[in-house]
Amino acid sequence: MGSSEFNLPLGGPSCVHCGLCTSECPTYLLTGDENEGPRGRIHLLDAVAGGRLRASPAAAKHLDSCLDCRACETACPSGVRYGRMIESYRVHRPVSQRPLLRLLLRHVFPHRRRLRFALGLAAAAEGLGFGWAAEKLALFSPLSGSVAQLRRLRPRLRRVESPRGDDRLKTGRPRPDAETVHLLRGCVAAVAGWDAHAATVALLSTAGYRVEMAGGQACCGAVAYHAGLHADALRCVRSNARSMRGDGAIVANVAGCGAFLKEVSDAVRSLPGVGEEDVVAAESLAGRTRDVHELLSDGRLPAFSPLPLRVAYQSACHLHHAQRCGSRPQELLRRVPALEVSEPVDALICCGAAGTYNLTHVETSRELGRRKVDALLASDPDVIATGNIGCRLQLEAELRDRGVAVPVVHPVQILAEAAGVADFGLAEAGRGVRGTRSEDPGSTSFPVETSRTRVQ
Repeated sequence: MGSSEFNLPLGGPSCVHCGLCTSECPTYLLTGDENEGPRGRIHLLDAVAGGRLRASPAAAKHLDSCLDCRACETACPSGVRYGRMIESYRVHRPVSQRPLLRLLLRHVFPHRRRLRFALGLAAAAEGLGFGWAAEKLALFSPLSGSVAQLRRLRPRLRRVESPRGDDRLKTGRPRPDAETVHLLRGCVAAVAGWDAHAATVALLSTAGYRVEMAGGQACCGAVAYHAGLHADALRCVRSNARSMRGDGAIVANVAGCGAFLKEVSDAVRSLPGVGEEDVVAAESLAGRTRDVHELLSDGRLPAFSPLPLRVAYQSACHLHHAQRCGSRPQELLRRVPALEVSEPVDALICCGAAGTYNLTHVETSRELGRRKVDALLASDPDVIATGNIGCRLQLEAELRDRGVAVPVVHPVQILAEAAGVADFGLAEAGRGVRGTRSEDPGSTSFPVETSRTRVQ
């Protein structure tokens, strides 16, 4: 990558190199290396863009190790948009994923049916003992770390029950003039987070919204965009613009997806060969996207019943730092009588998930995950709550490693149970009946179909 191929975004505040961002940067906190902090990376980016430094593997290593968690933006007194800088660099850098990861990013993760099939196949293989065998076969190959981490992070399929004869998910009856909103199904969340989707539909319906889940939706495009798969990302944007056309809000209950869609017009403009029609479509998506907690804060929620739970709240980076609405989940949870909400030490430091970061930078990711779970468990919670499917899978993996059966859920699941519109068995966790629950905190049964919404 030469200097002619990369330009720092202009028009925003300039870094004054005060260093306040370094104390909020996960990689700087782990290493103490100036090159592993935002200030050092901005120096590197500026030198590469200006042609004063060759984009060598050594420089690329420091830039690629950034989680893009955006904590530095929250800490920056000058308002520097660091995220735009690092993403501008990554759009133009050569893509060098390992073949296995590239295969998954292109042909499995963004496709719901393929992912569901792959996870079902993996679960069957695990049950027959082939999981360990595959890991051992890869032990002496370059794929060893990737195979072990994929096996460790593999999302558990949430069991699905028909709502017929099962009233554990109840929805209100929106008025005829109710506002229609589109729920973004996503890709990994559509398979590993249907319990959060079910709770979202129930709560929004009760709050007076008419919830649609249009067919033809694709992955939000964030994974492809950040992996340098630009044509794939653009196809996702086009599919979502077609399927969720209109004026209704697009509701995201995954922090990373919501952050990407809110900024998707900037992302699309940065891609080569993009037409005006694509820019208009991206602007529509960006202008209509709202996080579920934003809508719920503005909606007419029913009175909450007491729910005696100790909840440790994990703040998702892209909800707090990118979308700047990170206080909404805690505010909603604190409306629930008898619910205790705690936040861990260093609450705003990334858990290490960061999209596909936990597959590309395994050791850094696992160390951040260990530190985060240490902090969350310090309050002896009944439940851990987080608003991002990547964080949820990261935390579940670390808890499984420790043999700790504290469930990890989305905040909307707690709110739905307290509102009386869903039952995820969380009250049992509050009464200390964990022994009757699955050892796998990710296996939850729930209905996912309502009279207005069919989940495919």
